[in-house]
Amino acid sequence: ANRISSLGKGFVDRYPVPIAAGPNNLVGASNLTSYVDNISIRGDQAFGQNDTLFVRYSFWKQERLEPFSRSSTTHPGYGILLDTTSTSVVINETHLFSSNLINEARVGFTRLVGGLFSEQREQGDAVVRELGLTGVRQSDNPTSVIPDLYDVPRITARGYSNLVGGNPHVRFDNHFAYTDNLSWSRGAH
Repeated sequence: ANRISSLGKGFVDRYPVPIAAGPNNLVGASNLTSYVDNISIRGDQAFGQNDTLFVRYSFWKQERLEPFSRSSTTHPGYGILLDTTSTSVVINETHLFSSNLINEARVGFTRLVGGLFSEQREQGDAVVRELGLTGVRQSDNPTSVIPDLYDVPRITARGYSNLVGGNPHVRFDNHFAYTDNLSWSRGAH
């Protein structure tokens, strides 16, 4: 009879093969990669001598693979992928009522969408199926932002470094700002 569990063997097979004899027998190397795209557009308009308007739109996106940080493992292939997008819009209007009375109104909106994902997130579903695990799906909500989010399960074996991709995190932050300044100067300057 086969005394080795197929689940246990599947976990052990996920560990890299040693490259030398004795302790400290695995050296891992992986590149930190970062891709960043950003753009900012600004338009200014004067409506006569007493009114000015500016509008600015900014977009920033970063995909960054951190091969060893934020993870307790030192094995290549189990790093963390940061996927971040930020969008902001600002509208500013300045109105001169008189030489001593000025109003400035400003509205702004910023949205940050970010996530931390396992470097192996694309393989997570395959690993779960290969191991025959059930109940490890991260999200069963079909209306979720990421409806089929899987991750490679944490693999812990006593005396060995963990194999962990780092539990996915997704966040959405919306920030609205409104400011209105009325400046009134009195007396001689």
